[in-house]
Amino acid sequence: MELITAYIPRLEARGIHVICSGHNDASPKGPGYGRTQAVRQSHGHFICVLDADDVMHPRRIEKQFVEASRHPDTSSIQAFTAFGPTIIQPTWFCAREVFELGYNELYSKLEKGNPEDLIFFYRHLSLGGKLLRIDEPLLTYRYHKDAVSFGVDRWTIWDLRVAAIQKYILSKWEVFTIWNAGKQGRRLFRSLKPEYQAKVVAFCDVDSKKVSQKYYTYEERAP
Repeated sequence: MELITAYIPRLEARGIHVICSGHNDASPKGPGYGRTQAVRQSHGHFICVLDADDVMHPRRIEKQFVEASRHPDTSSIQAFTAFGPTIIQPTWFCAREVFELGYNELYSKLEKGNPEDLIFFYRHLSLGGKLLRIDEPLLTYRYHKDAVSFGVDRWTIWDLRVAAIQKYILSKWEVFTIWNAGKQGRRLFRSLKPEYQAKVVAFCDVDSKKVSQKYYTYEERAP
């Protein structure tokens, strides 16, 4: 907060209006809460997401705004992201409507330790949202030991991903195979609902030792 406050005179001297606020609770409320409050206090049609520990490239807002302006009829269901190996939320640029389609309420209920960006992403897709990527780096993601991401349990992320896979992919398949006959493959099988476990016809792997058992027994047998 002190760092942000120190920059306010410099930003306003350049014509950039800054709103700085916080809360008096003893414990942190998490990034979801902070993002919700920032959006509620902001004005304008577009929301540009940025985490405090990342670095935005100089022309990011310009390039994403130009791209968003090319899709005026569907901007309310689109989010514009940047080139990179993953779809990380600090690269998102979207119409205010995207955030307000239930995400505002969602974020206000999330506390520290929840992968709010992943939940936001799945909610966006479930409501028919789309992503359009600008094929050049617009942000530098800083990976460090104090990152909020390390406060999220990996199995919480696992459960969210499995739930999404079942809902959007496996529900459309009659049968499927699991490519991993080791611990991860067995864990995936155990994480599935019974109706999706019944669709597994085989475990596949390049390791002959892992597939030499011929079958895996866990309540319902997968051949």
